[in-house]
Amino acid sequence: MSADEIEEPVVSRSRASKRQGSKPGRSDSDAEGTSASSDEKGGEGRTEKKKGRIVHAPIDKLGPYGRWIRHILLESILVGTPVLVSIQKFRTPARTWAMKMISFLGTEDFYTPLVVCMLWVLESRLGRLYTLLMAIGFYVTGFLKNFLCLPRPPVDAVESLEKAYDWALPSHHSLLGVMLPFYLWFYYYLHSHMSTTFLVVLFIIVCIWSFSLMFSRLYLGVHSPADILTGGLFGVLVLSVWLQVYDLLDSWSAVPENHVWLQAFVYSILLLIVHPRCQPATLTFADTVVLMGVAVGAIIGHSRIRNYSAYLALLETMSEHASLSAIIGMSLLRMIVGGVLVFTTRIMVKYPCRTLLFLIAQFADINVYSSSIYSKTNTPESKHYSDEYLLPPIYDPKKKKNPSSRDSNEEEEEEEEEGDRQLQASRAPEPEPVPWDVDIPVKYVTYLSMMWMAVEGVPSAFHLLGLTL
Repeated sequence: MSADEIEEPVVSRSRASKRQGSKPGRSDSDAEGTSASSDEKGGEGRTEKKKGRIVHAPIDKLGPYGRWIRHILLESILVGTPVLVSIQKFRTPARTWAMKMISFLGTEDFYTPLVVCMLWVLESRLGRLYTLLMAIGFYVTGFLKNFLCLPRPPVDAVESLEKAYDWALPSHHSLLGVMLPFYLWFYYYLHSHMSTTFLVVLFIIVCIWSFSLMFSRLYLGVHSPADILTGGLFGVLVLSVWLQVYDLLDSWSAVPENHVWLQAFVYSILLLIVHPRCQPATLTFADTVVLMGVAVGAIIGHSRIRNYSAYLALLETMSEHASLSAIIGMSLLRMIVGGVLVFTTRIMVKYPCRTLLFLIAQFADINVYSSSIYSKTNTPESKHYSDEYLLPPIYDPKKKKNPSSRDSNEEEEEEEEEGDRQLQASRAPEPEPVPWDVDIPVKYVTYLSMMWMAVEGVPSAFHLLGLTL
């Protein structure tokens, strides 16, 4: 099936969303303001104007095929609404609490302590590779979210139990929930000499972790089945490629003659340049910047290591006679000392960098702002689907009409509309340039420094302080 075979609607609307008197809203990719679509009525030939906001996305620039893809994907999102409505009928306070806890296992707030625990306690190599894979996952989902700009489940049919301010498809939780848990199992299967019983138990835990995480997003009403399925499929794809290249990537980052730090920096900047962005910006691009900085910090830290024995994790260097209580106590001590050092690095880098950028912008007369400060007083708008969310038509309706079939009334109406548009354009003030968000470079530099400290600085401190067994 091709785009030419589709009889396109002028705009896409939810078949389940017909609520009257809903509060109008704004969208991040709203470039044209309020738009009106025409629905033909019966044989009278009259049209009814329905107001909404056409939400544009970078994929629209691909022409009819790009817009056709968005229409199809939006329909796939909305067709899953009855499933979410059925699930929310079984909500209870206990189940909701459990689903929120499970959903937490797919956030960066959970993966961050997990990664540093790998670096400092379990196995340093696994921690570095886990970091790089997580950064790739964030980049892929962030790219697709901003490229498609597709909404979350309908606000009038599905009660969301979690605030969501970024676009929906694909699901971050779903993609990461496939990649990271199963990579953990594959790593131990390929690089350790664990017993079959251990691997079977770990596989069961990984499966429960992954599938329960994906289901929690449906239960909480923040993702449709299409979001979850798409994220899972991309997670399988990315993990399949990663399993073929991660050994090569780790070996490449260990050779200082490759000027790894410079290559990692340049590649990350190029990837961020081609990353789609929305205006006003969502949290997606900022999260991607953070993870890119983390990945570059991990690569730089690894490239500078010379004496590998001093940078190994606790379980890699401990004595065979160490007691369980000693292992637990030393692990906690390492987590505390390392956490303090990383947090201190964050303070020492973040605030001076932000202040410096503001001073440079003021001196150069550049319009800038801080998104983190702005968000404290301005709540972002929800990205759940409503009657105000409209997609641009696949084809321009005027271009599809046969000129010989149009009567004089239609031509007069078009001339009047064109005259009105020109008049409004002449009266409208020129749009102000979008200010620069200083938090973007600040986050990149800050999290790069924090991850470098976690990979190289903190293990050095452990070695100097004698925090080994």
